[in-house]
Amino acid sequence: MKTVLLVVLIGFIGLHVSVFGRDIFKHRKDLGEESMPISIGIGFITDFFDTLGIGAFAPTTLLVKVTRQLDDDRKLPGTLNVSHALSCLLEALIFITVVKVEPLTLFLLVASATVGSWIGSRYVTGLPEQRVQFVMGLALIVTAILMTLKQTGMINILGETNYIESSKN
Repeated sequence: MKTVLLVVLIGFIGLHVSVFGRDIFKHRKDLGEESMPISIGIGFITDFFDTLGIGAFAPTTLLVKVTRQLDDDRKLPGTLNVSHALSCLLEALIFITVVKVEPLTLFLLVASATVGSWIGSRYVTGLPEQRVQFVMGLALIVTAILMTLKQTGMINILGETNYIESSKN
């Protein structure tokens, strides 16, 4: 099953590079010359954070806002998903080959993330910008609180398991 998952990931990487490359080529006149190095720098920094377990979406949101890389917050969820998709696929490929995790767990996590990002980005782009800002802000606050509680030892979540257990024991 692990081999199948790796083959599927490699297929997704190829598909993403193909679709993303065609889209960039199609909209090359819409890309600002000064924004590409900034965007690549943001991606490098935030994907490094993601590899450390800090996450990429919160730092990317902050850096995209500070550098004014996005003109409409309704585009933020889709931008986050698209901009981090390739690096996340590559991270998954590397970690799956290095870290011991049950194949079913990997499959379920990859499938849920894929479906969630696909459905979520299509739904969110139709919402008013202020609602997207509110929900993103709330999600970041909840994440910050949980991370702080975890780091201070006040809650004990995110253990050491490498598989998903059934609750019917």
